[in-house]
Amino acid sequence: MDEKALRAQFERIARASLPPSTVDVARARATGRRRLRIRRAGVPAASFGVALAVGALFASGVLPVGRPAATTHVHKTQAPKPAPPREPRAPASFDPLAIYGSFGWLPPGFSVINPPSPQTTTESFAYAGQNHTGISLTVYAAGQCSFSGRFWFPRKGTFQFTDNGKHKRYFHSRRYSHGLNCGNVQSVPNPILPDGYLTGGRPVYLMLNYNGKPMALAWQYARDGWAVAQWSGPKPPQLKKVASQVRYRSNWRLRFPFRLVGIPAGWTVSGAGSQVDGGKLRGYLLYLQAGHDPQRVTILIEFPYLGSNCEGMGGPTQSATFDGATGYTRTFGQEACFGNLHGMFVFIHSNRLGKAIGLLHHIQVLGPDPANWTTHPLG
Repeated sequence: MDEKALRAQFERIARASLPPSTVDVARARATGRRRLRIRRAGVPAASFGVALAVGALFASGVLPVGRPAATTHVHKTQAPKPAPPREPRAPASFDPLAIYGSFGWLPPGFSVINPPSPQTTTESFAYAGQNHTGISLTVYAAGQCSFSGRFWFPRKGTFQFTDNGKHKRYFHSRRYSHGLNCGNVQSVPNPILPDGYLTGGRPVYLMLNYNGKPMALAWQYARDGWAVAQWSGPKPPQLKKVASQVRYRSNWRLRFPFRLVGIPAGWTVSGAGSQVDGGKLRGYLLYLQAGHDPQRVTILIEFPYLGSNCEGMGGPTQSATFDGATGYTRTFGQEACFGNLHGMFVFIHSNRLGKAIGLLHHIQVLGPDPANWTTHPLG
């Protein structure tokens, strides 16, 4: 969804029948963006499947209970055809520092905007939007998606609250013959229905939401590898053309405004965040992992400084200084935030791998000019 249009709509609603505001809107926007960045940086990237299933539930107040929905109708579809055995297999994993899947064509008026989630070793993301319509592209590594047989969707007894929580509206549960389950932690597949072919002859499928309405296209881009293009708002025009011209193996590496030096050899990048800056996609966020330790380090560095004071950290904080800049720490020193560290916004979350401020000594800042940034932030 177009960010400027959405903000304008919110401002129109906010001004209606209200006295003049005394809030500094520019400062509030900057603070809100920073808080959102911190919240996203502090939690693991959710799989696309979880965003479909769980996000839809919480956004609409949908919850499952034990009451069954009475229906026996089965939506019969033909089983998805596997890719030809001689076709190259999808990569077993991706390099999080490189964009594996990107748009090769977009409808007129659409442009690439900030991806909804960081790149990981199993999922590559791209996002485009226009006004109130968005296209979210997710390309999965090999083996990340699987088929299901007959199943009920949504689960029997799924409901949402209506009338400000006074009543429950139960969804009509249907039985489908096939579903697609993508992501390692998704528990409920999404129903899929055949929807013809992409350019080049690849079968494409409609993915349905809780109301049984289409919400995404899904297709195999290689053997054992799937891609999903979900839309928000009205269905974008020529979506099959968008799917047909997705670029794979682009190895479009992200450029970062910092480099990490002197870190242990066993540390690896498990995820990388990107955002559009000056019309180009830039790196700003790294998730680091020490071997197979599930705990990880988060390093978020942004240019330029927009006047934030790290309000988004939340909880009890303590003042801290580093290299002449003032910031805050919390969680026994495992999180640190500096709103203006030599023109940068810096947030670090270290979990069990050491104090956050100690990690700042390993960060080499490359300045505000993207020409001096690096595509190899480790080393």
